[in-house]
Amino acid sequence: MRNIFTQCQKLEVNLLIIAGDLFDKSLAYYDEFDQLHHESSPPDLKTIILPGNHDLGLKQGNLLGDK
Repeated sequence: MRNIFTQCQKLEVNLLIIAGDLFDKSLAYYDEFDQLHHESSPPDLKTIILPGNHDLGLKQGNLLGDK
């Protein structure tokens, strides 16, 4: 993900859509992803996550908040 955020910044991307299965088996790594997003994503990058079948427990309120 860090590389994706770096590429978004280099290419001046302002919208990143992650479609399905952000996590392989569980939400155990959500906090790690959230921290990485806050630390590494460009400030003007909006990230949208479309949950997949492995992301069933991911609720809208749990998705990335404002930086």
